[in-house]
Amino acid sequence: MKGVLAVLGQRARPLRRFLGPGAAVAVGLAVLLWWSGEHPESPNATGTAGAGAQEQIPDFAALPTVSARKAAFFAFLLPRIEEENRRLLTLREDLETLGQTPTPWPEARRAWFEGLEAEYGLTGEGAEAERLRRLLRRVDAVPPSLALAQAATESAWGTSRFAQEGRNFFGQWCYEKGCGLVPLLRPEGSEHEVRVFARSADSVTSYIHNLNSHPAHRSFRVLRAAARREARPLSGVVLAPGLLRYSERRAAYVADLLAIMRFNRLGRFDA
Repeated sequence: MKGVLAVLGQRARPLRRFLGPGAAVAVGLAVLLWWSGEHPESPNATGTAGAGAQEQIPDFAALPTVSARKAAFFAFLLPRIEEENRRLLTLREDLETLGQTPTPWPEARRAWFEGLEAEYGLTGEGAEAERLRRLLRRVDAVPPSLALAQAATESAWGTSRFAQEGRNFFGQWCYEKGCGLVPLLRPEGSEHEVRVFARSADSVTSYIHNLNSHPAHRSFRVLRAAARREARPLSGVVLAPGLLRYSERRAAYVADLLAIMRFNRLGRFDA
């Protein structure tokens, strides 16, 4: 029971942020009872995988109310999104510090910078200042409201087979046989699978890296860079129109994301 109470304590802050203090108490009790049933004998009830183990995803569908399911879903994913954003913002600060260093840069720092360029799909052409500007456009955070809305859409609020079995909350595909789960309704002749992750946090990292590096999401990065230039906070509602190519549904998909963010008041997580 102590482990369960620790879990609830870890998730109390996101629950309060989402529901308000009064509702968070009632929903928190529901989540507590649910978690007790999900992990009756687990000595490690933090929701993360141990060394060499695959993480077990909570059965969100088992919660008794829509409010409880949503609160548990957001409380589960939000810390993972925020952790990856903190890592990226620290990396961004390191790049900005490098930009203030006179050129030529020390060999070790240059090698580090060029490794990041390769990681983010950049060619390394041009003067250092221009190369740094291009990389900074890619090394940046994703608004939590947008990440949560996409996760809810892509994983059916954490209840999909791909989320439950593959810890994949964002619908990422892979193309080597055996790399993931085969969609039950995959069109004949298609070879893609839905990628399997060892941890849900790895799914978050992969999703954010996809937005930050894939050519299809250039419009998203342009909108984000404009917000940075104008010293505006990053907003999921503002940046969502840059994701028209994330789904074949295009504008209808973006409209769904906007509706989820507004209905659930997810913008509060972007502050």
